[in-house]
Amino acid sequence: MNIAKPDVKNMYLCHKDINNYLKYLAKRYKKFVKLINIAKTFEGRYVKGILIDHSIGNLGINRNMIFIEGGTHAREWITISVALYCINQLTEKHFRHMDILSKARFFIVPLVNPDGYEYSRTQNKRWRKNRSLNSKNKCIGTDCNRNYDFKWKFKEQADGVKCTFKGEFPFSEVETQGIKNMMETFSDQILFFLSLHSYAQSIMYPWAYTKELPPQWPLLHEVAEAGFGAIKKSTGRIYKYGSISNVTKKIFSGTVVDYAFGVMKIPICLVMELPSSKYGFQPPNELIESIAIESWIGIRAMCMESLSSYNKILYIPQTLIPKFFEKENNDENNDIKLRSAV
Repeated sequence: MNIAKPDVKNMYLCHKDINNYLKYLAKRYKKFVKLINIAKTFEGRYVKGILIDHSIGNLGINRNMIFIEGGTHAREWITISVALYCINQLTEKHFRHMDILSKARFFIVPLVNPDGYEYSRTQNKRWRKNRSLNSKNKCIGTDCNRNYDFKWKFKEQADGVKCTFKGEFPFSEVETQGIKNMMETFSDQILFFLSLHSYAQSIMYPWAYTKELPPQWPLLHEVAEAGFGAIKKSTGRIYKYGSISNVTKKIFSGTVVDYAFGVMKIPICLVMELPSSKYGFQPPNELIESIAIESWIGIRAMCMESLSSYNKILYIPQTLIPKFFEKENNDENNDIKLRSAV
């Protein structure tokens, strides 16, 4: 059976077409691409991840996997397009990227929350959560990026999102269970975890639940800075970078990045908030490709920096954190109103 190849660069695909594209790639590049079902949602849709591995059959235990996820928040359509573009480059354009593919394996989940995404496409473009029902809250849906079991009960600042609900208990949602299960499957192999969001135009690292910094922050800062520098050099766009709570000026608990870093002990964990306040969560179709290209430049740079920094993964005493770090990055976009979607 022939599988149609959707246009991933110039339009926002529906869930069915996204999965068709992943199936197309798994069929065409079966020597190094594997498609994995990681969850079945409340409304019966499959969440799929794609493993891109030029060493399939001889995985070993080297910590060289890069895990990328997008589409956790339903309305952030551009994150899905960027994740799909990354997949496109690492599969259909893989000969261009053998320098990184010879060193790293990728596991990418382009759409974590298909129920919420389809609802945002057809009913409410501002929808953020999934579509599950719950008994303890009158609102439909759970914010999947508040549902991870790390500081889940921690008192947090209100994030201004109406009817936000973090679930009845940690991992109450099949979507977050699926991501957790894949983290555990590759627990000794993941070097770099990246969560895509929009539209605060920033690259951030733990912690979200506190303004204190982890001892390993200088390494995380270097990787974020690599993405910042690559994008600035390529297009001139300025990203903010720093810890989640310091950049957003807010406290969040139960986030996937804090969980990946604090529980799963993945050495390098970042959130990349795509641009921008000018375009919102769903930039026009004609801008999808340019944003995806720019984002891939930054993501690729961060992947390369993570791989080259592997031997730097050390415990760094808290006393080495300079006082200046708590100050804001002084860049030309400090007047941008950050829309926190983490």
